[in-house]
Amino acid sequence: MGNNVRRTLVLIFGVSLVLLSGCGDANLKKARRFQEAKDYEQAIHYYKLALDKNPDNQTARYGLIESYALSVTSLPPEEVTPEKVEEAMEEMKPIAQPLKDDVNIRRYMSLIYQMLAKRYAEVGRDDKALEAWTEVTKLDPSYSEAYFNLGIAVAKTGRVEESLPHFQKAVDLNPYFIKGYYAMGRALLSLNRTDEAIKQFTRALELNPEDPMIRHDLGLAYSQAGDNKKAIEQYLKALEVEPRFSVVYKSLAEAYKAIGDTKKAQEAEQKWNEYVEALKEAQKGQMNEPQSGGDSLD
Repeated sequence: MGNNVRRTLVLIFGVSLVLLSGCGDANLKKARRFQEAKDYEQAIHYYKLALDKNPDNQTARYGLIESYALSVTSLPPEEVTPEKVEEAMEEMKPIAQPLKDDVNIRRYMSLIYQMLAKRYAEVGRDDKALEAWTEVTKLDPSYSEAYFNLGIAVAKTGRVEESLPHFQKAVDLNPYFIKGYYAMGRALLSLNRTDEAIKQFTRALELNPEDPMIRHDLGLAYSQAGDNKKAIEQYLKALEVEPRFSVVYKSLAEAYKAIGDTKKAQEAEQKWNEYVEALKEAQKGQMNEPQSGGDSLD
């Protein structure tokens, strides 16, 4: 898994590893050696033996939890399937239960649930991602990013209105959380609550005035509210920031049509069509590229 996750695990479990170094239990010594050798299956085996021998041995309990974690986080990203993460989590839950109020264990469990949520999202299992992000919010209720991701997962399951309280919670916890305001604006826009959407996009833009996507979507909200002049103003500012932001030309053409400016609508539409044709040519070129690995003609 990523270096950030591994570094966090080292910080979380540093105390337990210090305790292990002076431990006299032979199973713990073997477990530690296997863990250092990255043979996590054997490390888990010997930690379990130590814990079976003495259920009050917190050193063995921490080490066992850590080994389960590393057995997943040490894998290459492509091998970290939702099933593998969930299997490790199910094994760890009863082991971690006696330490459920330990802040380090809670942070660790939160990390694993985050990993699980992201893996499920990547394979389109938004219902399972939703469940995992819900667990993260329980373990770390002050983590604004978790509520944002929970809102995204809820919205992806088709319950857009139910996502709003989660986005709101995210920005309540972090008033500078731009993605939270933007996501709330997108959700409100899809629900035709344009005045509220404008308010959220405006707040996001105040925090990041150089983001062309926010300006474009604020323009969409103004257009949806019937104020196409303000929409055009936002589209043009978006293009000042990013002239190659092609979808803006399509929105701009529609806004110019709405106010009856045919000439500018045609100009914007022509720009949009040029980008569409350029994209088609680029895709065609990729399809016609020779594949490597075949027989050489030389």
